[in-house]
Amino acid sequence: MTGGGASVADKSGSASLVDSYPNGKGGWAADSADFNADTSGLVYAICAPAAATAP
Repeated sequence: MTGGGASVADKSGSASLVDSYPNGKGGWAADSADFNADTSGLVYAICAPAAATAP
């Protein structure tokens, strides 16, 4: 995995993205605050074969 991130789309303006971090060898996780029914979020990981990331 080369990286990742997250975003929160909140129509009420109360939710926020607290943290975004690697989760194991092939995943990404995110924490949010005040997540409610009018809020959606997206978490993504960017992966590549190990040979593609070697210097």
